[in-house]
Amino acid sequence: SAVKALPQVAVCDDAAAQLLAKFRPECKLLRVAAPTAGQALELAIPRMLAGERSDVALLDGHYLRRSDAEIFGESTHAGRSRD
Repeated sequence: SAVKALPQVAVCDDAAAQLLAKFRPECKLLRVAAPTAGQALELAIPRMLAGERSDVALLDGHYLRRSDAEIFGESTHAGRSRD
């Protein structure tokens, strides 16, 4: 995998750091602050000005945890029977 080949991995989340330390102990973890929207724009604007585009239908999020709706919604429906 790509993570295994990297000698260093930047992480901004304790859970991610714990998982990487457990499954890829050979990687050196570099703690960094969480990226901001402004930093994302700094990366995106030059690509946009160069005419690079992405098909929004092909974009997909990669989340480290389930959404609040998934986490907190389960208890609401757990005891209900379907008619």
